[in-house]
Amino acid sequence: MKKKVLASVIAGTLALTGCKSDWVDKDNVDQTATPSVSSIPVSSVAFNPTTGELSTPTDLLISSTTGLINIPKTGDIYESLNSLDGWGIGSPIAIGVTFPSKKYGAVSLDTASVENANAVVLFDATGGKQLTYGVDYIVKGSSSGLNIIPLKAFKPANQYLIGITDAVSDSLGRKLTASTMYNLLSNSATDVTTLTANTTQQAQLAGIKALLTGINPVLSNFKAADSNLIYSTRFTTQSVEKVMQQVMAQIVTANPSVNNVATAQQALGAKGITLSDSKLSSFLTGIGQGAVAASATVNHDPLIYFGNLTAPYFLDLPTAANCGVALATTGTCDALTSHWKASDDGVLRPANYSPKKQSDQNLQVFISLPDGTAPTGGWPVALYVHGITSYKETAVAIAGNLAAQGIALVAIDLPLHGSRSIDLNADGVYELTTTDKSSGAAYANGSPLVFANLGALRTVRDNLRQSTSDLLALRAALNNAVTTIGGGSTLSLNGNTVSLLGVSLGSIIGTTVLGSSDRYDANNDGTPEIDSANPFDFNAAVLTVGGTQAAAVMGYSNSFGPIVKSALKKSDAFAAGVASNLGYTPTEFITLRSTDPTAFDSLANVAYPNFAAAFVAGAQQVVDGGDALAWAGKINSDTPVLVTQVVGNGVNLADQTVPNSTTANGFPLGGTMGLINALSLTQASASTASASGLKVYTNFSVGKHTSLLDPSESAGVTQDAASALAATTEMQTQAISFIKSAGKQIAVTNSNVVQ
Repeated sequence: MKKKVLASVIAGTLALTGCKSDWVDKDNVDQTATPSVSSIPVSSVAFNPTTGELSTPTDLLISSTTGLINIPKTGDIYESLNSLDGWGIGSPIAIGVTFPSKKYGAVSLDTASVENANAVVLFDATGGKQLTYGVDYIVKGSSSGLNIIPLKAFKPANQYLIGITDAVSDSLGRKLTASTMYNLLSNSATDVTTLTANTTQQAQLAGIKALLTGINPVLSNFKAADSNLIYSTRFTTQSVEKVMQQVMAQIVTANPSVNNVATAQQALGAKGITLSDSKLSSFLTGIGQGAVAASATVNHDPLIYFGNLTAPYFLDLPTAANCGVALATTGTCDALTSHWKASDDGVLRPANYSPKKQSDQNLQVFISLPDGTAPTGGWPVALYVHGITSYKETAVAIAGNLAAQGIALVAIDLPLHGSRSIDLNADGVYELTTTDKSSGAAYANGSPLVFANLGALRTVRDNLRQSTSDLLALRAALNNAVTTIGGGSTLSLNGNTVSLLGVSLGSIIGTTVLGSSDRYDANNDGTPEIDSANPFDFNAAVLTVGGTQAAAVMGYSNSFGPIVKSALKKSDAFAAGVASNLGYTPTEFITLRSTDPTAFDSLANVAYPNFAAAFVAGAQQVVDGGDALAWAGKINSDTPVLVTQVVGNGVNLADQTVPNSTTANGFPLGGTMGLINALSLTQASASTASASGLKVYTNFSVGKHTSLLDPSESAGVTQDAASALAATTEMQTQAISFIKSAGKQIAVTNSNVVQ
């Protein structure tokens, strides 16, 4: 990873969030100070637009010209935020407070007054509804101010009002006050020409005054009668749907199809591998996985095919010409850190939400069909979406059991995974791949950070959006899926009966696919198309071990969290950013990393939790547009959904890759429970049926993150071999029963496995 790029992200995140908390250095606090309370300056909410002292989110930082955020600072985090048409929908909101100098001793906020329904007013200005403390949000205090923590996601493309009241007090028992500038600008009688001689600033201050005097009467209706507003603002959340509407329009115009279909025997024969037939068992033997052939085909031995799908690609594609030299010398290249642009090469924005296609990509499609006569209309289809560090052919673990129930399976690789990895010098080893090195020698350089590039947050978001676009193209292609195969036979898939089956990241992306599909608006009249007129429609979805808030999931995952932590701690920007809080200058702490690595690592570990919270909060706002949290609420109420999660039982650990919840880390909307709550699912502990379709989740007390596909025991994670196998059997049984019934039934057969 390019350290310079990562450094700009880290530095920007620290500045943006004011990364301070309980680990802040106390050496400069006068522990012996005993001044009288009356002599100590007041604590006030930080607000002075003339000096750039503004807490985010606020519409004061959205340009009236472009409709985009406009923070006048440099660095990837700012450039990324400045490409958005609104703020995040679920990150904690930090409101800064100016405390007295440390010479007066340590002054902080009174916890009881902060964690109180009267402290903060949140109002949905678009919906005309006050949000409820303890239901929609909570408030916590820190050494730098107040943190408003959403318990429910804000609606995309929506306006909200924030009001802080003087019900909040500091640790000296004094009411928190408004800043001088806030008092002036929230007063309709203030003449802004007396505040500055600069006419441009006068106009800006007049706009701020108009905003505050406009929203404060609204907020005053909802504050406690004995309190006063001491800070207020309005913020607009980013729209996520408009870009994807344009993507779907481009896909429909292209009318994709699955072409050049070949049998597994033909496809592997072209690579010099001879198969006796095209059944799954022969395919597995041919690719060196014969050991699992028997278990994968115990109920059915389906036929395997490969086809091609042409799909629009909105990112730059790394090649030897545009990436080879840079990758070798810097560890990255511009093509690897590209992001979506508007059709006029500008930023995607209210004036132009149509992304520019950079190329057409020829994607390999993996297909599994039951070995038998297709029903009228073709085989029902499960569209499989693999997880991060994986690849499409992992579907073989469930393809046979799906086929036994008369269900075909199709899959493509996500960007920078599997067959879509980048081999710059044609030596058979991918220089750029997210697929794990355990998948074979070709993936020796595999790293999750190739897809989830911490130094290019817009790229992370757009890798998620590109994945969604690719899968929507595949879904649309299934409407044209009666395909002639070499030799004259036909491959018959039913484009009217398609379900989605996601695993891990595949479920995160799958949620965005579903939300996009259900919001497809062909005529741009504000009314989504009915199912029968929707080329992207899914009958049902099974989302196994997925989650919401991808940045929080990555940052706090027991599997990926250490990778993220290691990458961040290696950056000079991290060391410089936390140095002063640890009693060092930036130069001293950077030097300590090489002169005394053990001491550096110990101190860095102290600083990291609060730094990580700031980094995740900033990063999440950027990736929101491609995140499951933004799209879960757009899935139709009549679209059946099943979510599975592994919660463990004390001996068998909970999911080690996607956390069940990130609440303990300060992000209550993240993790698998975040997805479950966003989808409004109910728990199913026994077999259940509904003629109108189910929206349910199941908790597995045994198993592991990959249990849908992998029945093996995992030392230190699963309870034992028998329960690991039972978890896979049960999870597949649930998934297949749900898909076969189009989401109207779920078979729960083993109460020893499911809570």
